[in-house]
Amino acid sequence: MLKKQEIQPLIDCDKTEELYNETQSTTNLNRKKIYLCLGLVVILSILVLSVFLIMTQMKNDEINKTLELGQQYLDEGKYEEAIIAFNDVIDIDSKQISAYEGKAEVYVATQKYTEAEEVLIEARQIAASGKTNLLLVEVYDNTEKLVESEKLLEETMTLLQLDIEKTTNKSELIDLYDQLINVYQRLGKNLGSVRTLCTQAFKATEQTKYEILMKSLVQGNTSGNSVNNGLVTQQGDWIFYRNSNDNGSLYKIRNDGTEKTKLNSEDTLYINVIDDWVYYRNGINDSIYKVKTDGTNRTLLNSDTTILKSYLQNEILVSGDWIYFNNSDDWRTIYKMKTDGTEKTKITEILACCFYVSGDWIYFSEAMNVGALRKIKTDGSEYTKMDDQNSYYFNFVDDWIYYPRFSDQYRLYKMSADGTKEMKVLDEICGTINIVDNWIYFNDKEDNECLYKIRCDGTSKTKLNNEKSYHINVIDNWIYYSTNYENSAIFKIRTDGSDRQKVE
Repeated sequence: MLKKQEIQPLIDCDKTEELYNETQSTTNLNRKKIYLCLGLVVILSILVLSVFLIMTQMKNDEINKTLELGQQYLDEGKYEEAIIAFNDVIDIDSKQISAYEGKAEVYVATQKYTEAEEVLIEARQIAASGKTNLLLVEVYDNTEKLVESEKLLEETMTLLQLDIEKTTNKSELIDLYDQLINVYQRLGKNLGSVRTLCTQAFKATEQTKYEILMKSLVQGNTSGNSVNNGLVTQQGDWIFYRNSNDNGSLYKIRNDGTEKTKLNSEDTLYINVIDDWVYYRNGINDSIYKVKTDGTNRTLLNSDTTILKSYLQNEILVSGDWIYFNNSDDWRTIYKMKTDGTEKTKITEILACCFYVSGDWIYFSEAMNVGALRKIKTDGSEYTKMDDQNSYYFNFVDDWIYYPRFSDQYRLYKMSADGTKEMKVLDEICGTINIVDNWIYFNDKEDNECLYKIRCDGTSKTKLNNEKSYHINVIDNWIYYSTNYENSAIFKIRTDGSDRQKVE
C-alpha cells in the first residue's frame, strides 16, 4: 500500500493556469498582429483609393478643361486648334462622346460632311446620344440623305424623352427640351403635340421662352407659305391644299397619297389649319370662311363688299384665337377678329402688302412707302419703323426677316426682328422666296424665273426646274408652285427637283 504523502495529483493547477495565461497572451498578441495588418490594409486601401480619386479628378479636370478649350476654339472659328483639342480629349478617354461631337461640329462648320458622318457613327457605336443623333441629322440634311435623316429623328425623339425623364440639372433640361421641340417640328408633329411639349417644358424649367413659343407655334400656316398665297399647309398626317384642277377647291390628302377628300366647292386661298378647323379666303370675293377638317360646318366669318384687285397681298393668318387679315373694305389695312368672327378690330391705319404675326408683334410692309418694313403690337400699340428699304413679300424665320430688296435689284437681305442688324444674304436676284430648314427656295429673275434652291449661307445653289415658278409653298419634301400669277395650275416637285406632278 502506498503511503498517503506519496500520492501526486494528476493535474498541476498552477502550471495549468500558467499555461493558460501564456496561451491567452499569445492569442492576444496574434489578434493584435491581425488587427495591425488589417489596419495597414485599410490604410493602404484608403491611400490607393485616394490616389485613384485624385488621379481620376485630375483626369476629369484635364478633360473638362480641354473640352472647354476646344469649344472656345470652335466658337472663335479656330477649327484646326479645335480639332487638336478634341483629339487630345479622345487620347485621354476614348469614350468621351462630347469630344466626338465637338469634332463633328467643326467638320459641319467647314462643310466636311463625310468626315463628320464618320466621327458621329463612331460616337454612336460607343453610346446612344440625342445630341450625336441631331448632329448626324444635320449632316444627312446637308447631304440630302432624307430617308436616313427622318429615320434618325424618330430614334432621337425617343432618346431625348428618356434623357428628360432622368435629368434633374435645370440647364441640361432646358437644352434637352430645346432639342426635342426641334425634333417635333422637324417630324411635322401637329401643333397640339408641340404646344403640349412646350407646356411641359415651361412647367419643368419655368423658362418664359417656352410660354412665348407656345403662342408663336399656334399658327395656321408658315410665313413662307402665307406670303405665297397659302396654297397648302399641313397638320399631322394630312396635307390641305388648293386643287387648281377643280376650280381651286379645298382638298385634303394623307402624306402617303391616300384618302383624298374634297372639303368645299369654292376658290380657296390663304389656307390655315388649327385643331379641327380650316380657315381660308374666297379667291373670288375675298370673304373669310372656316370649315371643319372633315368638310362640315362651313361658316362665313367676314364678308368684304369692296374688292381691290391689284398685285398686293390680301392675306389671312390664324394665330391662336385670332384671325389677322387685310381688310378689303378698308384699303387692306390690317384687322383682327376672333376665330368665331367676333371682336373685329382695326390694328393699322396703313395699307399693308405683307404681314406676319410672331408673339405679340405684327411685322408688315407699308405698301405706300415702297414696302418699308414696320412692326406694331397685336393690340395696335407701339407702331415702330424698322427700315425704309423695300421689303415686299418677306419671310419671317427664326427671329430674322428675309426679303428681296428693291433698291438692290431684288437681292436677298435679312434683318433681325428687333431691327438692330441687317445684312446681305445672296447676290442672286430673287422674286418669290420661301425659306425652310436653312434652304432658300426662289425663282431666279436672271434665269427666266425658274425655280432654284440655295443654302442660307449662299452655297449649294441648285436649279430645280425649267419653267416660271411663282407662289412657292413648301411642305415636307415637296415644293408647290404655280406657273403664273393667277394660280391657274399648281404643280409640285420634290426638293431635289425630281418627280414633277400636277396637283389634283
